[in-house]
Amino acid sequence: MKMKIQRGLLLVAVALVTICMIAATASAEDDVNSLRIYGEDGLSAAFPYTDPEAPFDPMNNESPVKDFVTFNPAVLENTDIFVNNIDSKQKVFATQWFVPEYTEPTGMVWLDKFDRCFERTLDDGSVEDASELLTDDELREISFDEFQKPILKVEWIPDHNEYTWEDVVTEFTYMFVDKHYEPVSATSKSSTGAYWTSFLFPVADNDDEQIGLDDYDMNGDGVDDMVVLKKVGDFNRDGYKDVMISSDSMVVSVGDQVQFLDHIVEVEGIYYTDGKIDRVGLKVYYNGNNENTTYLDHLSGEVLDTPEHVLGPQQIGGVQMINIEQGILSAGRHTVTKDRPQFYEPWYVQVEAAGAGLDKVVLTVGRQLYTRETFFVDGAEYDVAMIYGPDDSWYNGDVKYITLRNPVPEHADVFLEDLSVIKRCVYDEEIIPLLPPFNMEHTMIDDINIPHTEYCCDVTGYIGHDSSTYEDECIDSSYDTVKERRIFNVEPLEIYFINKDDESRFHTDLYEILDESDIYDEGWKWLHIRTMPEFYKEFVYPELPDIDDGTGDFLVTSSFTAPNSELCDDWEAYVCNPENYIIPPQRLMFTYDQETGADDIYVNEIDDDTNGLRVYGEGDMDAEFPYSADNPEGPFDPLNPEAPEKDFVTINPALIKAAIVVDNEDSYEKVFFRQWFVPEYTEPTGMVWLDDVFGKWVPNHNEYVWEDVVNEFSYMFIDKHCQPISGIATPDGNPSCFWDLMNLDDPLWTYFWFPVADDDTQIGLDSMDMNGDGIDDPTYLFAATDFNNDGRKDVALGSEEFVVGVGDTVQFLDHIVEVEGIYYADGKIDRVAVKVYYNGNDENPTYLDHLSGEVLDTPEHVLGPQQIGGVQMINVEQGILSAGRHTVTMDIPDFYNPWAMQVTGTGVANDKVVLRVGRLLHTGETFFVDGAEYDVSMIYGPGDYDVKYITIRNPVPEHRDVFLEDLSVIKRCVYDEEIIPVLPPFNGPYMMIDDIDLVHSSSNEDKTCYYSDFTAACDRTLDAPALEIYFTGKDDEPRFHTNLLEILRECCGIVGVSSDTVIDDCETWKWLHISTMPEFYKEFVYPDVPDYDGNSGDYLLTSSFTAPNTDACDDSLEPVRLMFTYDPTDGTGLYMNGGVPAIDDPDEPVVDQRKGDGDGDEDIDLDDFRAFADAYGTEEGDSYYDVIFDMDDDGDIDLDDFRAFADVYNT
Repeated sequence: MKMKIQRGLLLVAVALVTICMIAATASAEDDVNSLRIYGEDGLSAAFPYTDPEAPFDPMNNESPVKDFVTFNPAVLENTDIFVNNIDSKQKVFATQWFVPEYTEPTGMVWLDKFDRCFERTLDDGSVEDASELLTDDELREISFDEFQKPILKVEWIPDHNEYTWEDVVTEFTYMFVDKHYEPVSATSKSSTGAYWTSFLFPVADNDDEQIGLDDYDMNGDGVDDMVVLKKVGDFNRDGYKDVMISSDSMVVSVGDQVQFLDHIVEVEGIYYTDGKIDRVGLKVYYNGNNENTTYLDHLSGEVLDTPEHVLGPQQIGGVQMINIEQGILSAGRHTVTKDRPQFYEPWYVQVEAAGAGLDKVVLTVGRQLYTRETFFVDGAEYDVAMIYGPDDSWYNGDVKYITLRNPVPEHADVFLEDLSVIKRCVYDEEIIPLLPPFNMEHTMIDDINIPHTEYCCDVTGYIGHDSSTYEDECIDSSYDTVKERRIFNVEPLEIYFINKDDESRFHTDLYEILDESDIYDEGWKWLHIRTMPEFYKEFVYPELPDIDDGTGDFLVTSSFTAPNSELCDDWEAYVCNPENYIIPPQRLMFTYDQETGADDIYVNEIDDDTNGLRVYGEGDMDAEFPYSADNPEGPFDPLNPEAPEKDFVTINPALIKAAIVVDNEDSYEKVFFRQWFVPEYTEPTGMVWLDDVFGKWVPNHNEYVWEDVVNEFSYMFIDKHCQPISGIATPDGNPSCFWDLMNLDDPLWTYFWFPVADDDTQIGLDSMDMNGDGIDDPTYLFAATDFNNDGRKDVALGSEEFVVGVGDTVQFLDHIVEVEGIYYADGKIDRVAVKVYYNGNDENPTYLDHLSGEVLDTPEHVLGPQQIGGVQMINVEQGILSAGRHTVTMDIPDFYNPWAMQVTGTGVANDKVVLRVGRLLHTGETFFVDGAEYDVSMIYGPGDYDVKYITIRNPVPEHRDVFLEDLSVIKRCVYDEEIIPVLPPFNGPYMMIDDIDLVHSSSNEDKTCYYSDFTAACDRTLDAPALEIYFTGKDDEPRFHTNLLEILRECCGIVGVSSDTVIDDCETWKWLHISTMPEFYKEFVYPDVPDYDGNSGDYLLTSSFTAPNTDACDDSLEPVRLMFTYDPTDGTGLYMNGGVPAIDDPDEPVVDQRKGDGDGDEDIDLDDFRAFADAYGTEEGDSYYDVIFDMDDDGDIDLDDFRAFADVYNT
């Protein structure tokens, strides 16, 4: 009992603490925003690069295959930087990405071998290809141009183990620039043999708080040390450029150390021979490992602390005695040799002199760096991705930049056993190590999202000049030079990740897509959707200053592509050569800024109770209209080539069960619904009464353009097993005269539910009640054929027979009939007087003009139902009347008079009339009801006279009404937060079929594929409320329109397409104008609807962006469009999210399961409260004791632990 009381009190106490903590931390939880970076498998950037522009250009084919982030570069303006004996500067570039299966090590290491390839002449005089392994001495001879044997090339033969782990990759490029910030190339020596290039390069590890290289200070005196370029060439003749770099000559006291990249040298002492100083004792340490006291194994998850796992700097051999006169010693991972460096011993130290006082030595340390090499410093891997200079000489060339790639494992260390190297990891909320100068206060150049003029470029493309002068008139004059874009004293970049996961919304499905591959086999197929990449890591990037006080601190390049982005392809004056054009499609690119980072490009939280989904549209891009006659799957399949070109939302369909008969059999009806947004919709879209429509449609009407939300509804016949079926009008097909219902040969045996009436609850069609008695009325199929000889199927639809009193009305689509009276001739009833009204317009008392913005209330603008002519007298015996927009005729209907009625009888009391109403619907036609446009985009049945479904498209203008003057029709608009009108049954409570995001099993879960659908859709029905959908606003996404300045333009030789246009000095830049399209969006709010099996995806968005890495079973589908499900209760963005708690101590790692996180789900919440309460008051050995809640590890869980638990609660 005591234990229960304690736990009960604890829960009360924790609840009180929780309330206080939530109040105290509410503001902190909104402190920072996060950015997702998606990665997949081992997909990374090219290694090594072969294109000199690849490390800088986000559109380059060798850039990272998946998402990556481009940083604003830093500039180094140390006065000791000089290139070719000229005072210079350096520019340092950085990019970052995420590789779930990074191969470690990536490059060449000391266990690998090299083959010399050459040609051998045989005894018969013939020549054959041959190869042999190179020895250490031969590699040294090659390195110093002393090798005498023939070489065609040298091939790398990897001979090391490979390991795979999840890494964050950060890449740094150190480039030489002159005092005007133009790129320059450096050589090592002047003509006199003097070394004349000195620069800053990260060569030291002085900060134990960061793994890997973190400083320029080699000797620990607190002063940055310069690096000297000693030699440039292809040291191992593998076809890639290499460099040798070193320190300046340094005075080092006995006992002191100097470090240079992966080795440390310590002066042990100075020694005499024959009374003269001639030797120095040195200790050489390999510094590839970190001194971390434990090792978390990435394979087993064990924490190990044996000596082999706690390494740190390791002395290689004993004391090394080096002769001052010869004075050079080189070292590798395990070896030291008194000779010049080569690949296996690339690091070296050279002793130049010893002090007379026996306590000082003058020495130089240095190292060869090979393109494609991997080396390690302080538990970090560095891959030499590019060493570039335009001079391709294999010996004594030049260098413009060096690119290092640093892959850092996450959550567990990686033990490269055959190398005896442990790569140290970073954890959630631990600062990711960055190379200098980004890990220290530095000067940043704002190269991202700089104001620019529009006249130079309004599409995505490169801009630059055909000379080395770079003050581009396209850039705002306040920022068109590097000097103007410098920002001083920028804080160290503190970047960390907080989470990783698969985006579950990318792995989903859509069931019951019409499958017409065999028109004689009615059936469905379902689409298994696997949008890739789906694995992401969530990063927090810091807020940075902006030179223009704007936003856009980082540039995100996604693996998704934007095929609709228009690319520059004809700027000969601005690009280096035709090969420098962007190869379509453009990747999705946008800027990211901590300031605006809570706003996702698709899914956003509007308020605590409401989330929004953006739907992007562009220009007049729409779905095909009408759908092609041979494409019956067009209205249903999101990957169909005739589906909407831009974003669209597929909504779960409705099922109507009652009183539906198809071919005289009880049946059901399934109603499909999808929605999209067209900024420049052509109104009207289809054929209207002013056009010539027989045989070939010749439009004669005016066209208007406005911004419309488009709803599309498909009314399909299905049987009682929910399988698609087709229906005909009568047992023999079409009646011989289907409007003369008095003389039908066979009964009409197909009737169903169709929206034909307007009850003023919303604009447009909203009911199936034709006579206003409050009861829905079925629609009959009178006939199906091609009425206007245009090769497309049309239908005649009509009502059942109504008994209508004098003064009452019946409506059917765009016309209303009112019975005015019954009249005699020769003593007999033979005529009925009716009034016919055109119902295309709404009775709104005002009209907001979409062009002028004026509110008009003149009679021509306040229309409502309009009587056509006077009273119409209709003969009871012949009894057929048809009507159009302005005309009435006593004849059967046609395209221009498509609506019809027939009087089939009168009442004996002279106050009732029996009549039927109906209308022709033509594929490709546009008609209007109550201020709404309806476009007949498909009428389909596999036979000549049958119907399977009818598809109606309803484009609704937004913010302003649209006056179609030549038609005398006003299309009524909807406003922000006004419910968008939808057709029945979605505008009231309805029975929903859950076809989206079901629990599924497919034969290939990794691919997007179609499968035959034999599921029982009738079992997946749920009651759903009326679909209340609205939009909150619209805007251009400004982050899609941006730029990246100063991309290396390595165009020595020709410019444009003229080979005789030569540049003498080709060291220059280009910049990339970025216009990701579509950029115009409307934000929609969708209601939450019930789910059949617990999966939460209520809607399916199909984006115009494509996912080239998505594998499809059918190659013709590739590249597959980006597709994801949307749950209105989940406002989590696909890329950006807000409300991430700021970390108090960013240097304190958070291991996989923290104290207090009882369920290991990486948050400490109410579930953990309950578990803590169960464990409270126990001690080690008790059944309820749990070490995860023993916060101080003292063997019991008491008040001290409660206080500690309260501190971490809700984190």
